[in-house]
This record gives sequence, structure tokens and C-alpha cells, in this order.
Amino acid sequence: MTSTRPCCELGRAEWRFAVEVWQLPAQGLTQVLRQEPPGLCIGKVTLSTGETVLGVLGEPILCEGQREISEFGGWRSYIETMNILAGS
Repeated sequence: MTSTRPCCELGRAEWRFAVEVWQLPAQGLTQVLRQEPPGLCIGKVTLSTGETVLGVLGEPILCEGQREISEFGGWRSYIETMNILAGS
């Protein structure tokens, strides 16, 4: 896998998320799908640039009853914040 850019943002009316955009051959996408845990899927994501790319998404059933972490701006930021709080 090679990163086409270090990071860009996914725009939504209420939230903006940092995302990583990767360029993969078809076989690479198959490998990603096989490694994802149940409840994650591939879907279309529209970036703030207007470009539409494929992204790994959480299926609604997976997200029901879970903590809303959008305010952190992305999964990595959420994990980093939780690690900092755990060290306090």
C-alpha cells in the first residue's frame, strides 16, 4: 500500500474527520476486506475536495448503543485521547 496523501478531511455538516487516502490494486482491496472485523464494510465516502473514494465504514448495527466519537475528529485521535486520559 502506498499513501497518495498523508491526510485529508471528510466533510459533513456537523463533523469533519481526518482520513487517510490510500491507492490500492484490486488485490489489495480484497486483502483489506478479509482483515476487517465483522461489522466493518467498504462504502463510498465524499471528501471535502468533492472527490468520492471507497472507505472502511462501520455498519449501523455495529454502531448502535456505542459511544459517539465524532467529536474527536477520527479514530486515531480518539484512541490517542483515551491513552492520554488513561495515563493521567
